[in-house]
Formats: sequence, C-alpha cells, structure tokens
Amino acid sequence: MIQLESKTAVAKADQEKVFEYLSDFRNMENILPGDIMNNVEVHEHDCKFEMNGIGTIGLVIAEIIPHSQIRITGTEKGPAEFTLMINLTAQSENQSGVKFHLDASLNMFLEMIAKKPLQQFIDMLADKIEQKDFSNDS
Repeated sequence: MIQLESKTAVAKADQEKVFEYLSDFRNMENILPGDIMNNVEVHEHDCKFEMNGIGTIGLVIAEIIPHSQIRITGTEKGPAEFTLMINLTAQSENQSGVKFHLDASLNMFLEMIAKKPLQQFIDMLADKIEQKDFSNDS
C-alpha cells in the first residue's frame, strides 16, 4: 500500500469556489497532464483515459463532503485499487488550502516503480491549483 501526500497548495479563491471547480471532472481536465494522457473522456463525475505505460484508467467521484472533501476512486477496470482524497480548508476570505492524498494498493514490484511518478503527479496537481486563475471562472 502506497500512501502519498502533496504539499498544501494555496488556491487564490474562496473554499466554495475551489470546491465547485474540483468537484467537476470537466474542470479537472484543464489541470491533468495532457502529454501523458490519450483518449480522454470526461463527464461531470467520472472520466476515463489511457495513460502512457499504465493503460486505461477510470475515475469516479465516490463521495463529496460539501466544500471540504472530495473522494475519487478508480473504477473496477483500472490497473490497481486507489483512492485520491482532495481536502480543502479556508485560509482566508480569498485563499483556500488544497491537499491531495493518494492511497494505492499495488504489488511490491509496481509499488517500487510507481511511487515516484505518483508523488510527482499529486505534486503537479497541487502546483497547478496554485497557478490557477479562478477569477475568470463563473
């Protein structure tokens, strides 16, 4: 079992606005790494894509706690069982803390290979949230 956490990213918007943005996969498409993803299908609460070297991955928003937490799981067709938690906290009127936490059940061989890329992936998500300009979103 791999358990990874990103830094706490500081988003430049209130907690509600950041939550609404992250709880819709159609928005998440803008922060996912397009250079390693192919055949992307995105809907409001689920998506599917092919990731270079891994295969087809399906994601679904499994649970939402309004304005504070989003739990994303893989579909049964994915290469491994995992949960991606997105935790949000209010830092000020116009700033929110966002932390990504990934738990994945992998065999020992895959764990050794995947740990660093998975950490880089959630760190990249945190960085993209910090860079996101929420002022242009309605």
